[in-house]
Amino acid sequence: MHLHSSGEFPDWTVTTAFYCAMHYVYSVIFPCVEHGDNYLNFEAYFEKFKRPNETKHGFTLILLKKKHFSVAEKYKQLKDGAHASRYQDYEIHPEVVKKMIKNLNDIEIYCEAKIAEKVAKVAAVPAVKADPPIKGETTEPEQIQNPK
Repeated sequence: MHLHSSGEFPDWTVTTAFYCAMHYVYSVIFPCVEHGDNYLNFEAYFEKFKRPNETKHGFTLILLKKKHFSVAEKYKQLKDGAHASRYQDYEIHPEVVKKMIKNLNDIEIYCEAKIAEKVAKVAAVPAVKADPPIKGETTEPEQIQNPK
């Protein structure tokens, strides 16, 4: 991570680490099924289940506590660190930055393992054989002809 290695912008390092973590956790939460309804992404889920005055980042934390508890605290620390670095103190101690990067790395490892589990499940499902083409049909994509 260039921002981290340069050491110049600790506030941006923590902020970008948080947003990376956010996208990682969305990749393991969604798509999901809740109460029989499919939710392809966070936005659709949030619109359906948000409470008045609830923030998206706070709602994500609630989801993590419910669905992926083992990384919820690391996400919370990143969320709180990003908020503090943007709105309270731009000078973040190098040890705090180091901890935030570790939290991101832990979330990344967790999420990549969960994604690998999903892929393995999909790969284990037998493929459906397609019907052979009807006589006269082709399986080749249509040629696009240039109009003159």
